Amino acid sequence: MNNQWTAYTAGAVLLFGAAFWASILPLDYKGVVLLMGVPSLFAGYYFARFPMPYIWGALLGVACYMGLEYQIYGPIYKVSGPVYGAAYILAIACCLTGVWVANWRISRSSQRVA
Repeated sequence: MNNQWTAYTAGAVLLFGAAFWASILPLDYKGVVLLMGVPSLFAGYYFARFPMPYIWGALLGVACYMGLEYQIYGPIYKVSGPVYGAAYILAIACCLTGVWVANWRISRSSQRVA
């Protein structure tokens, strides 16, 4: 079940859900960026074999949420666009950090066996 399409779907659902909760909770911009970025650390570790589909799915999730937000609230991208952009960049960084940790752990465990 841990394949490319699962990673793509998980990225879209995770970032869409994080953006949705960030809009509901009374957070400032730092809280929104952290709420949207930090879950990608764990997802990057889990989907370490497929980081790029996860990253593309995350972009789809953010884009879908911004489209939904546009339909509900109108053009407020002067406020929310840079915040969601920074959150997406942090999500990519956290995902790649999770991939690095997973690969480091695998290489470390293979050194113990040899």
